[in-house]
Amino acid sequence: MVKCPKCKATNPDNANFCKNCRSPIPKSEDKIRCPNGHIMDPSWTECPICQAANKADGGGSSQSQKTVFEANPISNEPKRTIRKTALEGNIDQPHEPKKIQKRARKTVVQSINEDDNNSQAEQNRLVAFLVSFSLDPSGQFFPIREGRHSIGCDESSDIYIKNDDKMSRQHAILLYRRGKFLFGDNLSTNGSFVNGEEVMDKVELNNYDTISMGNSEFRFIMVDDSVQD
Repeated sequence: MVKCPKCKATNPDNANFCKNCRSPIPKSEDKIRCPNGHIMDPSWTECPICQAANKADGGGSSQSQKTVFEANPISNEPKRTIRKTALEGNIDQPHEPKKIQKRARKTVVQSINEDDNNSQAEQNRLVAFLVSFSLDPSGQFFPIREGRHSIGCDESSDIYIKNDDKMSRQHAILLYRRGKFLFGDNLSTNGSFVNGEEVMDKVELNNYDTISMGNSEFRFIMVDDSVQD
């Protein structure tokens, strides 16, 4: 270990600059020592440590004096900047912590028109199922209600098909309108098939038709006609 000639901080032997004051540290071959053994920079003509000791002792020969540091040792840790907070206003008033106001949650109960409720229930009637054993050997089904259903591997699809790398994000459309089921391919990459025939346009589905999309196969099962109409 070698001490910095300027701030006396301890540094590794191979250090070129002091880690505390960033002053250059002479190399071993360039080290010059004063008569008291202090390392000096080659450009110095007098030892600053010996000069400081002579001034503290009122003069005298530097060779017979010992340098004593009574101050606190210099820390190798970087200096921390102390931040001061300026308080404005009346300092006689004690500072009270700001209270956080909690918003009370209100439960709003809206009345439901019985006719609207019946109309909504009628619009969302269950009209059919898509049943698949290719997705799950134990069987998996997807309910079909009145209206339009998108089928694909995107999570936003009405019928979300997972783990099928040949299924497009929005692969096909299944629509129930006025008692008819219409099925159409939605410009998918690998196409859609009903009973083995590729669907080029919209086709009407019949009960127990087989629908193939990607690597998945479905059986279309309608609800009993007496329940639909």
